[in-house]
Amino acid sequence: MMKRGLIAALMGVSLVIVGQGCSPSLQKAESQESINALSARIEIATTNLGYSQQTASEFAGMVIGWRDGSGNSIVAGLDRKLALARQDQISKSGLAGIEQDIAERLVAEVRRQIRIDDRYFELADVVRYRKAQCLGYTQVFYILARSIKLLVRPINVLELDRRGPLPAGFSHVAAIVELANGKTIMANLVPGGFISEPFAAADTFERAGNYLRLKDKANSPGIYREIQILNGLGLAAYVYSNRARVNNIAGRFEQAIADSSTAIRVYPTLAEAWNNRGIAYRNAGQIEQAISDYTMAIELNPNHAEALNNRGAAYAKSGRTEQAIVDYTRAIGLNPAFAEAYSNRGNVYASTGQLTQAIADYDRAIERNPTFAQAYGNRALNYALLGKSEQAKKDLAAATRLSPSLASYAKRVSERFNLGFSVDNAVASAAQ
Repeated sequence: MMKRGLIAALMGVSLVIVGQGCSPSLQKAESQESINALSARIEIATTNLGYSQQTASEFAGMVIGWRDGSGNSIVAGLDRKLALARQDQISKSGLAGIEQDIAERLVAEVRRQIRIDDRYFELADVVRYRKAQCLGYTQVFYILARSIKLLVRPINVLELDRRGPLPAGFSHVAAIVELANGKTIMANLVPGGFISEPFAAADTFERAGNYLRLKDKANSPGIYREIQILNGLGLAAYVYSNRARVNNIAGRFEQAIADSSTAIRVYPTLAEAWNNRGIAYRNAGQIEQAISDYTMAIELNPNHAEALNNRGAAYAKSGRTEQAIVDYTRAIGLNPAFAEAYSNRGNVYASTGQLTQAIADYDRAIERNPTFAQAYGNRALNYALLGKSEQAKKDLAAATRLSPSLASYAKRVSERFNLGFSVDNAVASAAQ
């Protein structure tokens, strides 16, 4: 892939150069004044993403405090370099080269200062722990690039540089920077970190609904294949949507509904927010509202395999098994590695007495995810219903070994079908 390598060590940036006759005290005052102005811009860009003034102040203090080997503020130095380049009225091509170099330096510095950790995306946590996942990294880069007046836009990534959808349940954000010569570069901070070579966006992508899809199937530029270009509001909505996902996992469904509703109000075309609110509604027992939200997510992104799987689960819960099977099948067609969709379709087949089809789907789910304990447990029940005791016991052992919490389920299945399965032995084996 055609990517510019990250600069391992940032070059030093000199202090503000003043005219002849200026005293050192004036030179220092002017430097502090420019830093204060930059800090104020950083704080404004941070609060525009919905953060408190306290978080904005702490974040600005952190990034302004990043120093080079001479003790100068790196971000302030990049700000000054870009401002001077624009004052010099150099060619658009020359200015674009400087913008690209500054973007690359910014990516390198953010990655040097902040470590990768999937737990952290809130800026308050990024400041506290100096760790972040892609959303945290993108917010840092976006705020800094915007504050030094690069033309930066966040992007919602639907397909990576390699072919195929993102794994189910995963999302990714990055950024693009539009250069003075009309070209665009793509900036990804994790994993790996890269700045792409410049490309002409209009010639490289074609519109597909709310998204842009790469025209070149071979992907010679080595960039993301499908993206949604956001703005500051879209990035703020992404943060609220991610909060909703965290709250869903934690069982705080009302808060998840509130967070995703805010994301939808701020940026209505973010399909992930509708999907996350659908999850919260379904978990709260509001099935029709969930179906409505999943449907909106699918309308915004017809390739949203997770939303299709989730709507299938809502249909199944409400007894609409045929519609559930249609949605699961569509999800599998979009993402053939989607183990949960296979297992869910198997559950529907099992509930309608189609045991052979159910077992076939559990087989596929386990092939794609060999640690899928629930799929083993469900397949065991279907084997038992078909009188295949040995296969059932083998699957109960696998399920219990992978997830000891399924021990009571395994015991019930064994007792119901007189399998003689020893739950205690399986749990002991799992503990070893």
